[in-house]
Amino acid sequence: MGVQPRVSSVYPHHDLFIPLLFVARVIFVTALELIAPARKISYRSVILYDLIGCTLVGYILIPASQFLSNRIALLASVPEVILALPRGRFVLPLLCSR
Repeated sequence: MGVQPRVSSVYPHHDLFIPLLFVARVIFVTALELIAPARKISYRSVILYDLIGCTLVGYILIPASQFLSNRIALLASVPEVILALPRGRFVLPLLCSR
């Protein structure tokens, strides 16, 4: 048996990601609203909607999109010229300088 490469996912596979994302969002958005409020609003009146939205996105929409992405594989047709480009950190400046 050979060593299989580790395939990483965009979405971390542990149960703390969504709650930590929500807490970070609450802290960041609250600080931003305290610095420059868009309008006067009671946070207690909307926190329930934030919790519902975070739960829907984290536990229903993201897993559903991953399930569908794994089932639907679309291979992009890439011209050989692009495939022949060097891969590294200098590719973008080379493409932008023309």
